[in-house]
Formats: sequence, C-alpha cells, structure tokens
Amino acid sequence: MRKFLPERPDDQQNLILVKQLRTNKPLMIYARRSDPTAKDAKKDRTQSREMQTDDMLLWGKRSGWPENLLYPYFADLGLSGTLRPDQRPDMLRIFDDLDSGKFDGGTLACWQENRPFRDETHIYYNQLIEKMLQHDVVLVVLSPRLYIYDMRDPFDKERLREKFKEAADFIPKHVKGWLHPARERAAWEDDEWAGLGDLPPGFICDYDPQSPTYKHAIPYWPHIEKVKEHFELYMEVSGEISLFNQHLRRSPIIFPEFDPKLDRRVASKWKMSKYPGGGYYIRTPTALISMLTNPIYSGYRFVKGVIRRDPPGK
Repeated sequence: MRKFLPERPDDQQNLILVKQLRTNKPLMIYARRSDPTAKDAKKDRTQSREMQTDDMLLWGKRSGWPENLLYPYFADLGLSGTLRPDQRPDMLRIFDDLDSGKFDGGTLACWQENRPFRDETHIYYNQLIEKMLQHDVVLVVLSPRLYIYDMRDPFDKERLREKFKEAADFIPKHVKGWLHPARERAAWEDDEWAGLGDLPPGFICDYDPQSPTYKHAIPYWPHIEKVKEHFELYMEVSGEISLFNQHLRRSPIIFPEFDPKLDRRVASKWKMSKYPGGGYYIRTPTALISMLTNPIYSGYRFVKGVIRRDPPGK
C-alpha cells in the first residue's frame, strides 16, 4: 500500500551544523613549546607557557566547563612539534584517549593550530583529524580569534588540514630556509657567535648593543687565566692526558664566579659544573679534551666543523 508523508521533508536540515562550545562534554587542553627549558616549570616563566596552560584552564572555566571536565595535557612542553606522537607522551595519550571513546563528543583545545604538530611527513596530523571525525571531537583554537573546527564540516576539515600544513612548512621554509642560513652567514661573514654551539671556557658573548664587539665572542679574562693554567699543567705532564686528568681530579682548577654586573645571559649559557666550594670547574675528561683542542685559543674559530680563517670564512 502506498504511504504518504504528512509534509515535505527539509533535506537541507541534515546539512546544517550548529557550532557552539560543548561545555557539557570533556575538554582536553593541549600545550606544547619547543624550547627545552620549558620542561622545567620553575625555570620556564615565559608568556607562551602561561598562555597555553593557566590561561587556557581559566578560559575553560569561564566558558562554562566544570572543573571535573577539564583534562590538561601539558607533558609535551619542551618538545618539538616535529616529533611523532609516540615520541611525545601527551600527544600519544590524546591519541589513546580518543581511541578509547571516553571523550566522544568532546573538545580538544589549544592556543593555535601549530601547537599539536609541525609534522613535515603530513601523516600524523591527518591521523588526528580522522580520529576527531570518528569520535565527533571538535578542535577549538583561541588565537588570533576563537574558532571551532568541526570535522563533520568539509570546509572546516580542509581548513584545519591547511593550517597544519602551514605549521609543518614553517620548519623547512622559515627556520631551515631563512633563520639558519642567516645565522650561519653571521658566523662566517661577520664572525658573530650566532648561537652556533657552546662558547669554550674563557669566552663569553658580548650582549652590549653599543659595543663594537656586539654579538661576538670575547675573552673573559678572569676565566682566561684559568684556561692558561690548564694548558700549563698539560705541558708539565708532557701531554700525558691520563696524568693530566688524574691531577685535575685531585686538585681541580676552579674558575671564579662571574661578575654580577655581567649580563645574566652569560651565566645562564655557561655549561661547566658548579664547584661545591664556589665557582666552576671542568668535570669530565671529554670536556677537558674539547678545551685543549679548541682552535679558538690559537686565534681561530670553527663554524660547523670548519675552521674560519678570514672574514669570508675561508
């Protein structure tokens, strides 16, 4: 028997997605910052950390999420976005939690689209998109303006994919294609330190913009004197490295503390060990050999393993 519907169906209704904050479902808050210092919460007091952690939690509460529905994922601070999910504990945890289904219909939030990934393989961010689609999880970003990515919307899905691709392209295009060549040029052409490796004992970076040696490695004479003592001892033992190391284990040569008037960044980049009685000392045989074989004490500098002999870096 033929059946008739009471009214004409509105086929367009199935195509309408209402975007709103899902404050009655779990909110996963993900934070990531590449700088290795970000691993230590006591040392990392940057604005980036605060915005991605405390500010995001505060935003969640103010937006209507109860405390019991907030799930912070902050263990990836200090890790690069180029790492695979299995190399980042909290990104792996997000993948596992999504697969478990316990956050179905919920929200994943981060400060910007470049926080979850800078994935140059373009594999893992696509996996995340598919997991969010499968479990009806939306992604909310707060900067530069709040936006809700709903994976059921083809436009949102492709827009997010493009944002993830932009984040991945930042590494080869901007970092490797621009910043690294500029840094290497500064070292080769202008003899600037440029952050290429750690400065050897006895040298510091000049951070005074008014100085003619600004950004260059300059001698720090109280420490240069201690470097000389190391070389003198090496000559006294006729170059016998085992005797040299034994002598320093018994009577280490102590580098004095830095002058408190120096730029604080000088001490923060110092890699030698603190001596229990005050000052610094070179603790490992490897570090001692590295100092003894460094060409900088002969007036030359090496850049990326090649000795720089003149201004053009030849």
